[in-house]
Amino acid sequence: MLLGLISIGSAPVMAAPDLVPMQLRCEYRENPLGIDVAQPRLSWVLDSTERGAMQTAYQVLVASTPEILTKDQGDLWDSGKVASDQSTQVVCQGKPLAPRMECYWKVRAWDKDGAASTWSAGASWTMGLLTPEDWQAAWIRAAGTDQNAATATWVRKEFALAAVPNRAVVYVNVMGYCELYVNGQKVGDDVLAPAVSDYKHRSFYTTHDIGKFLRPGANCVGLWLGKGWNKSTPMARVQIDMSVNGQRVTVGTDRTWTSMASTHSLVGKWAWNEFGGECVDARRAIPGWNEPECTTGTWTPVEETAAPQTEVTAQACPRNRIGQVIPMVACTTLGTNVWELDFGTNLTGWLRLRLPQLKPGEKVVMSYADKRFQPAGSDDTPAGKIGPATTPKTVETPKGPINYQTFNQFDEFISAGKVGEQFCSKFNYHGFRYVIVEGVPVPPAPGDAEALLIESDLEPAGDFSCSNDLFNRIHQANLWTIRNLNL
Repeated sequence: MLLGLISIGSAPVMAAPDLVPMQLRCEYRENPLGIDVAQPRLSWVLDSTERGAMQTAYQVLVASTPEILTKDQGDLWDSGKVASDQSTQVVCQGKPLAPRMECYWKVRAWDKDGAASTWSAGASWTMGLLTPEDWQAAWIRAAGTDQNAATATWVRKEFALAAVPNRAVVYVNVMGYCELYVNGQKVGDDVLAPAVSDYKHRSFYTTHDIGKFLRPGANCVGLWLGKGWNKSTPMARVQIDMSVNGQRVTVGTDRTWTSMASTHSLVGKWAWNEFGGECVDARRAIPGWNEPECTTGTWTPVEETAAPQTEVTAQACPRNRIGQVIPMVACTTLGTNVWELDFGTNLTGWLRLRLPQLKPGEKVVMSYADKRFQPAGSDDTPAGKIGPATTPKTVETPKGPINYQTFNQFDEFISAGKVGEQFCSKFNYHGFRYVIVEGVPVPPAPGDAEALLIESDLEPAGDFSCSNDLFNRIHQANLWTIRNLNL
């Protein structure tokens, strides 16, 4: 093996140019924000082209600034050379880490011949809010709402900044679903956030860097709250921690925030065979509701409410995101103003439908089916006759009735009569292949209807293929099942 010399202080050390630490992870995530583990666990992967290469020792540096780390120093933790082949769950054992702290780290390793690798590329993590006392925001909910309220709510707050913050992080803790906006822009690409939990035992908070959204002068933070799987009125607390001209500035939820009902509301019971969906009333739309100086609409001060008696932790699991956009493969006429949209595969997610101009108040109904049966109501299969698992939705067509297995999944759209209207879910999702659209006078053109697969944003850990096509198809079916929001 060819070895070079690197220097630590005044002592030369043999270098292993072929050994490279990479894929640095903190608590299993790449550069995570808002870690609430007091002593995070660090991991890395060693890359080498040499057969039989292995790690015999490591050194981890954790610094409070990138500049300190660049000098090969760790003011928060310098593990020194540790004789060990461990490269996963290495516990950070340096100085106590404070809430909201920024941490920068890197690692190097020694190979089986005692030669040291170069330092890895730098990575980072930030600490979240570690104790209840770290929260300076109150729990709020929309004023006048009751436990059975189904309407999603807009919540907003305007505030002024003397300058662009050097750093700005927001912590969002919601009992329900939410989307966060700053100055009219959605923060993050996650959907159906936060992850589902049992609110009797736990709620999650998520952390976002929002520095790029803020500006000097007037700013606005908006929260779109949906009921989701919560069985009571959505509740939220939001805390923005900023550094402005060297001073800490905090904006948190309290009675100065205002709210009003949004365009979206839940329909149906969210129960077995009564899943329902969402009604989107475009007549209630308020352009710029989440931007400064919005004066449209009737905004009411929110209510502060008692904190839920549940544990609050940072969300450690991957967030839900739109993983694939699936085009419509066929559109079939079923009757007057009734269309079947076929997306060619079963999926879990949303429908995005661009609509022709309708009259104000006209309603479009979309029913979602994972299977269809025609014309007798059941299909002949090698396992015998298979029919709908529940009472089907029957559509009478010129060629006879078609039975769709829908589990009563449906959405509604009420038009404001404007050009370019579009329907898409927000705080609900469906399992489907087919969508029966009722109330649209013309068939959706190619590109006007898309299915959005929603999945947990997982990193692939491996793959499988072989010469047997059946085994390959079974493997792909399992992968697709996992991707369809099954986590």
